[in-house]
Amino acid sequence: MIQNGKPDEEDQHDPASAPVRAAILFACLMITTLAAPGRSGAAPDRSRQYVSHALQGDLRPAVALLQGTPENPLSSAESTLAAQFQRRFIDRSEVFTDSLASPVARDVMAVYRRYWTKSLMGELPGDQGEGFLIAQLKPLVERKAGETAVPDSVVVERLIERLEGERLHVLDGITRPYFDLMLWSRADTTRYEVELTDKKQPVTVVFIGDFLIKGWSHFATFGRASTGGWATKEALFCLRDDYDLESEKFQVSYLQHEGRHFADYGLFPALDQADLEYRGKLTELAFARESTFELLEHFAANGAKNPDAPHSYANYAVVQDLSQALLGEATEDVGGLRPIPIDRIQESARALLLAHSERLRAAGAATTRGVIVTP
Repeated sequence: MIQNGKPDEEDQHDPASAPVRAAILFACLMITTLAAPGRSGAAPDRSRQYVSHALQGDLRPAVALLQGTPENPLSSAESTLAAQFQRRFIDRSEVFTDSLASPVARDVMAVYRRYWTKSLMGELPGDQGEGFLIAQLKPLVERKAGETAVPDSVVVERLIERLEGERLHVLDGITRPYFDLMLWSRADTTRYEVELTDKKQPVTVVFIGDFLIKGWSHFATFGRASTGGWATKEALFCLRDDYDLESEKFQVSYLQHEGRHFADYGLFPALDQADLEYRGKLTELAFARESTFELLEHFAANGAKNPDAPHSYANYAVVQDLSQALLGEATEDVGGLRPIPIDRIQESARALLLAHSERLRAAGAATTRGVIVTP
């Protein structure tokens, strides 16, 4: 598999040539878990359980999870996490310096951190989140001539325009289940031709860096899990400093995963994120060789039958379907897959992806929102 990246020097519509407001409502984010995977079949340590809760958007179980006992004391890494959690989410005493940010960027980031904290700790119901953000952000917006008050409908838009005026790139919108925010200042563009199971997909990749804030998943996990990239209908966005560009992490888990999303936006334009992620993760398994079992362990450790958390649900569905296909029974324990040759795992992933495509077409390619989420 060869995917050649060439600097895009002559593109007159370069997505990196001006501040980019990424349309996250049409994007699928790839979560790159930074914590080392444990052994398949072993009880996950508290840090990995914490990350799983965080990526589902609910940190209330972490209060009990991070309490050690004489019989089961916290490890050094777990003690570090517990102290971080106490400062950020319980005492709320953590100080964010944000020394490189402008005053308005610091104020906007502070609002989003308060929103994420209250949401993750169950203090702010989901249907009140937008109202909370608008009320907190509105004092940061100046009234225009003739306005007696800033309309709620323009608060976020005007703040984004102001941030873009400071040469910042902005990603906002919803990364389910929460409103998200990422701010960065560096962007460079490269073109690739990505091999997928059914086609070769030309894509533009915007390598981004120099972040001020990396979104709610990074905030919730203290960087133990973060957004490694995403796809929009115009380009792929990649956090350059997170990758060795010759590794499977980039070639497969970023480029082919997100290339699958890019192609699927055209094939299945109404598809919801859970099904998009299911297809992206199967694409990883269809091509990976060195990282196959690391991927399987990651999917198993971070899977949950929770439709409100699309990444977690897709992880769950991939493990269930692949184990059913290869072992004859659906299971959340991927240990039984280790003796199976990687070629067979790749073939099974390709077959599941093909079957999923056929189900989507049968449901109506132009209109279906997905087929994997069940009650």
